[in-house]
Amino acid sequence: MLSSFVCLVAAVALVTAQCTNPTLRREWAELSATEKSAYVAAVVAIGNRPQSFQYVDPTQMSGRDFAYTHSVVATWAHMNAEFLVYHRAMLHKYEQALSAEGWTGGLVYLDEAGYYNNWMTTTSPRDLFNSEYFGGVTTPDVETCLPDGQFSQASGFMVLDSGGVSKCLSRCGDPTSAMWSAQNIADMLAGVTNYDVTENPTGGDYQTSIDASDSSNFHAAGHIVMGSSACDVGNFYWSPRDPLFFLHHAYVDKIFWKWQNLCPSYAEEYEGNLQNGVDPYNSAGGNGQVATLDIPLDSWSGLTPRDVISTSTGILCYTYSQSAGDIAFTHPQCSDGSTPNYNPYGKVDVNASPIIVSPTPTAATAETNATATSSATTSPAIDTVSDNWVTNALILLVAQTGQGFSFTSKPAVVVERDVAPPTPTPTPTPIPVYRAATTTADPTTNITTVTVICGANTDVYTLPAGYVLHRATCTRIVVKPEGFVFDYNVGISALEEKPFVIFAKSMCDIDVEIAKEEEDAAATATATATDDGDADELPVCPRFLTDEEAQAFHLNVCLVKRGNRRLKKKCRVA
Repeated sequence: MLSSFVCLVAAVALVTAQCTNPTLRREWAELSATEKSAYVAAVVAIGNRPQSFQYVDPTQMSGRDFAYTHSVVATWAHMNAEFLVYHRAMLHKYEQALSAEGWTGGLVYLDEAGYYNNWMTTTSPRDLFNSEYFGGVTTPDVETCLPDGQFSQASGFMVLDSGGVSKCLSRCGDPTSAMWSAQNIADMLAGVTNYDVTENPTGGDYQTSIDASDSSNFHAAGHIVMGSSACDVGNFYWSPRDPLFFLHHAYVDKIFWKWQNLCPSYAEEYEGNLQNGVDPYNSAGGNGQVATLDIPLDSWSGLTPRDVISTSTGILCYTYSQSAGDIAFTHPQCSDGSTPNYNPYGKVDVNASPIIVSPTPTAATAETNATATSSATTSPAIDTVSDNWVTNALILLVAQTGQGFSFTSKPAVVVERDVAPPTPTPTPTPIPVYRAATTTADPTTNITTVTVICGANTDVYTLPAGYVLHRATCTRIVVKPEGFVFDYNVGISALEEKPFVIFAKSMCDIDVEIAKEEEDAAATATATATDDGDADELPVCPRFLTDEEAQAFHLNVCLVKRGNRRLKKKCRVA
């Protein structure tokens, strides 16, 4: 009996690690009208769930849970190595939440490159912003509610406000602004040869790093163009309030997935550093340490980058469809001598059963998505009175304990992990230790400076008027408005002004970047004067982030400016 038990457990563990029939994540326009309505209905149902205050069981998580946990770990899940894998884990949780509400067709993405300069269309099949589905946009006013669609105030859809109360959804995007074009994305993928980039004044270049899309217009443009920093999807902390967030980040994940599939060495490449400072939500994270696949992720208790770095092993099993934004490009030969894989796309199975939309939610198995199907039929719920109850219980037991599955009704930012995290790989190069931060106010000029001593380095920052120091690290400080309150039980202060980051001058010298911008502008003016018409064939430039928007998103303004300068050479102003 014991041997049978052991064999069964081993067999279950083996099965959960296989990916034989991956879920196909499709673009919105690929869905039928019935599927679109079913997807939106499932999203509405997630939004209407009560807040569960836990981040382990996605069958119980509400839209408020996703928005809240993102808001409190935002500075730890962006601008460092965790960015892509954190959001991939978040998408996985959301996909499971959708399944529990009857939508078994996998995550849906918006092909932003395919629609880059006319993204807000309402005509079928590109009708995402139709009043039947996601609705349109409003004026750039955070107080204006979404006027139509299934997520409008009139429909009864509400989101979690920063004070712990409900509010209507706002979306003040700019339909005249463009996102990254298919050619822009192709040019980026052609040059990306590593996962992470080190921020430094001369060597930092997002075009060689897939993770640094966090610093480029590619990721940020989706937020800003569709939502503006004044409204929900463009809010650095609270962007998951708007269900558009998940279509946008599914697209970001698709680009990451495409890059991973180019070369064998990219498949599980994970490098760089975590955020500086003490992460209050993850005792194993932060501290600027070298990132490893086994350091637990923020928010998603029990999950590590190793669990989600691959979409075909571990707990993940999915692929993406090919869409209009997927155009040809040439990538360097892979390090093993193989030719890059330019065709990783999944195909629609014409013989598959139609998407099943359950009339009532079904409990999804927590982290056993490794055998999901492209036809996406719902897995049967555990039936404790059936003849197979022992097998079913063991399957659930292995799935739950393997990923630290636990439940809690106690409000908490992150559920306590039930397993000790592995010891991180030692840092090969010692990171300077933060020693002191001194704030000095000059009564004559009313200028306040912050001096940060970190190892042998000293950096001096000037605080903007009306702002005070929130946190100091070795490479940057975060400032906040006077009177700003960050209550970890309810989220961010309702003040319109938000904390933003200022990088050390050794990391980002704005004066140097501005001088380079002026040089490029002069060169462009000269080239335009002798243009023979070729410039008209270039794609329209995407919406570039302003310095203020980059700071609000805690991005390195210098990296953003470098990316913009490079991009401007390959696009034209509309």
